[in-house]
Order: sequence, then structure tokens, then C-alpha cells
Amino acid sequence: HPMRISDFELKRVKDIACGYGYSLFAVNDKSGHIYACGINNQGQFGYHAEVPNKPLQILIKPVPLKLPIEQNDKVIRLEGGQAHSVILTKNGQVLTLGSNAYGQCGRPVIENEDYFLSKVIHSVKIPLEENDTVIDIECGINHTMFLTQSGKVYSCGWSADGQTGLGHYDNQETVELIKGDIVNEKIVKVACAADCVLALNVQGDVFGWG
Repeated sequence: HPMRISDFELKRVKDIACGYGYSLFAVNDKSGHIYACGINNQGQFGYHAEVPNKPLQILIKPVPLKLPIEQNDKVIRLEGGQAHSVILTKNGQVLTLGSNAYGQCGRPVIENEDYFLSKVIHSVKIPLEENDTVIDIECGINHTMFLTQSGKVYSCGWSADGQTGLGHYDNQETVELIKGDIVNEKIVKVACAADCVLALNVQGDVFGWG
């Protein structure tokens, strides 16, 4: 049955997300910008080690993580995939952690990269139009979607089923603008589950791919 999580002050939690076996909490307190618990065997929520050079694979209670963001910035949205996490801040910065095996973190895939030992917190580069900003994020199992204020949708990651919507089936390491039938639409909501995507425009029309 539902149970209150009381390891930190719940009134400070601004957003929550679940990955595959782990949980994320946007807290923004003096200890960290996010807290997380659960499976962390691929660095889904950062590097945590009680003994030097021996990171923990599972954390049974929420632990804090400080992020490389500006002092006056704070986390407003969290999303989790199978083994990667995406974080959006108030100032529009997007950060990714965890597995990047398919480019889902928006950076080049490094062969045999050890995500468990990794301390990489990647600041995602998104080719936004002038004066546009990211306002929402979504994760599929191994791909990531970004929605902007102007209603544009960008993506990266696993594309084997066309889930990135970029017209190809190769892994997408860089974040690119989705076109197709939504190119001239103002999208207001994107939803992902595993390898499929739905997008809702301002008129109430729904688009799907993957």
C-alpha cells in the first residue's frame, strides 16, 4: 500500500520520475538539486560511493546529487528511461546521466564506456531556434524527446523502430529537430512509452510514430 517517503522534507519536492528500477525527486535543497534511490548500476543518478572507487549499485534510500548548474537555477522536471535520466532546469538547461549506449543522453557513443564508474553529467546541446527554449522532456526506453516553448519537438537515442521520428533507423547521438507531419504544428504535449511516441498539438490533433 502507499507509504510516505520521509527521508527528506516532502514539501520541497517539485517533481518526481521513475526509471526502470529507480526513482528521482527534484528537491533543490542545500544537499543536492535532485535525490534518487534504487538501481544505479549504470550511473542513472550519478556516482555514489561510500568507499573510494567502489560505487554502489543499489541505494535503498534517497541520496542527493549536486548538478553543474548556475547558482540561481533549479531543477523543475525529471524523466527516467531504462537506464538514463534527463533533467530540465528553470533556465532551460538540459542535463543527462546514465547509459548512453544508443545516444539517448545526446552525446557521442563511446565504445565500451563504463557507465557504472562514470561521473559524466552531460549538458545537452539542442539546436534551438532564436529565443526558443525547452519546456518539457520525455523518455522512452532508450530515447529522449525535448519539447520547446514554440511547439517544436527534438529527439535523440535509439531509433531502431523509428521512435526518434527523424526518418532513419540508426542510433541518434545528437539532438535533432523532428519534422514530418508535425513540422508546421505547435505541439503542446509529448508522451513516450518504450518505443512509441504520441504528440498533441494546440488544436487537439494527435500524431504518433515509432
